[in-house]
Amino acid sequence: MTMRIDSPDVQILRALRSSPESFCSGQDLAQQLGMSRVAVWKRLENLKKLGFVIEAIRKKGYQLSQTPEQATEAGILSHLPPDSSLQELILTETSASTNNEVMRLLATGSEAPLACITRRQPGGKGRRGNSWSGDFPGNLYGSLGFRPDIHPRRIGLLTIWTGLRICKRIGEMTDLPIQLKWPNDLYINGRKLAGILSESTLETERITALVIGVGMNINMETEDFPPDLRATATSLAIEAEHTFSLDAIISAVVEEVLGATSDCITGIDEDRLADDWEKLACFLGKAVYVFNSDGTKSTGTLSGIDRAGSLLLRTPSGALQSFRAGDVSLRPDAS
Repeated sequence: MTMRIDSPDVQILRALRSSPESFCSGQDLAQQLGMSRVAVWKRLENLKKLGFVIEAIRKKGYQLSQTPEQATEAGILSHLPPDSSLQELILTETSASTNNEVMRLLATGSEAPLACITRRQPGGKGRRGNSWSGDFPGNLYGSLGFRPDIHPRRIGLLTIWTGLRICKRIGEMTDLPIQLKWPNDLYINGRKLAGILSESTLETERITALVIGVGMNINMETEDFPPDLRATATSLAIEAEHTFSLDAIISAVVEEVLGATSDCITGIDEDRLADDWEKLACFLGKAVYVFNSDGTKSTGTLSGIDRAGSLLLRTPSGALQSFRAGDVSLRPDAS
């Protein structure tokens, strides 16, 4: 299903959220939306069918008292600012790959920016062509698409900058110690929480289509993970010991991806990026090893990133070695 940010359901939810301790009258909602009270009532009934609990008290009006456990188009969009640049949101039950779907939509003329969120993604993609599967409906599997029309060098830092913005925002929302593992993963207490994958198409030295995919474990419990991942993966719910509103978390991620891409188009402050990354970096100052794309392994102390976003490794000989994103994988040194 597709929905736009100015749809009636979104406006109704935004109005109800703006006065959580009081009631919104049907007349006020009708005036705000420019529709009849009967039409407002029908939209409210539709929201109730989606799982929103909306109380109605005679001579007082309507009040939102509970949101659904599953993600909803209207719920996600209602958490975004009214002037958000997002043109449309697509929410599906299942998708082989939201990155592929968004790239297809961009190629066939859909307005941008656009977002595609799915409840299940059995055929997702990871870095360097690796597969990544998500089959739990309480997580985020989604992608945003853009037509930035910029030179390729402008997006060299985009994945890292996007990770930084998401890390800060979700950390503030949940009060959890989320960190960044170079170049594109979010971790909590040494276990993976989320990953980011950006892809683009190039024509005559210009980026004509850009897709940023994000996968995040939100409301999974330990028993929901495959046994072989329980020691290395985590979720917001596991770390906080309670579940979260999917609509609120997904909306926050969408907003930060939109903001990061806007920053990329106007120009990212490279010095600020390196400084901010070090404040949230996993394994900074610790012994690590880096697997190279050719199968070799480099060992040293993680020293930070440079202005280009490359990983800096201090080798046992004292030399400073740099690694580009996409060429290496990073793990804590087990030796």
